[in-house]
Amino acid sequence: MLRLELLRPGDVVLASFDDPLSRALVEASSQGSPARIYSHAAIVIHYYQWFEATAVGNGVTHHGHDKIEVSDGEGRRLHDLAAYQNFAVFRHPGLLAGTSADYLTLGLQVFEAAHEFMGFQYPARPGFSERLPWLRQHDRAKRIVEYVLRRQEKDGQEVINPGALCAELVVYVYQNLAGALNRDVPLLRDGPYGPFEVSPNDLADPAISNLVELPEAVCLERTDLPNHSHAASAVYESKDWEELGQDNLTLLVDLKTEARALDLQRQSARDAQARTAGVPIQADKDGPSLDDKADRERQ
Repeated sequence: MLRLELLRPGDVVLASFDDPLSRALVEASSQGSPARIYSHAAIVIHYYQWFEATAVGNGVTHHGHDKIEVSDGEGRRLHDLAAYQNFAVFRHPGLLAGTSADYLTLGLQVFEAAHEFMGFQYPARPGFSERLPWLRQHDRAKRIVEYVLRRQEKDGQEVINPGALCAELVVYVYQNLAGALNRDVPLLRDGPYGPFEVSPNDLADPAISNLVELPEAVCLERTDLPNHSHAASAVYESKDWEELGQDNLTLLVDLKTEARALDLQRQSARDAQARTAGVPIQADKDGPSLDDKADRERQ
């Protein structure tokens, strides 16, 4: 079982499944190590919401609790992991959310970092193999992957807007996250690794990745404890959900306002430099430039 309440924004979920595609991807990236057992990666936005590349495409997926256990005053929100063959949670030491406000802010920043990838489709068979060096080098696994994807293409829609693959997507989100945080949070250690070269197994490898496993996030169910899911849900009145939603909206508006203020400051600085250089200043699409204001004052 997965302890959802222990997840934090930016955590990376690694998993594998008992199906031919997953087994082939594990085989291609295992490098002969029994510890390299993963074929899929996702990044956590919120306890229940993850951003990942699935067969449907790139976007947010929901993972609800199947059981809530309460013992000695501690509540555990558990998500059933029966659908997975292997599962683990990894955390970046540079991303720590101490308070609930920190958690919410970081969650919004992770979502903003991932937002540009929303809605892209899962890559088609030819592009899938060609963009993964670690798969191209493994003929047997490559043939299996292409066979499985070919079967899926017959029943699926045409891929006209291909997006990122799972581990590649996590790397890109972390690259964007550095800008949102105004500090570097390197996901990968120094080395010849880019988004295309990284497999889910590489994200779990301490020689390649800066992520650290969070073993306490995966646990066994306490079969002697009842399921308190319904009781826990009843605690929240509708107004509580409304207040929570309003708090989230207020924070999001504050973040957007702050970002817009920074944009205006940068535009003003560019206008000032252009004025000094004698370059005509074009009006910003979202607001007047300095020359626009000066013209109105002269009128």
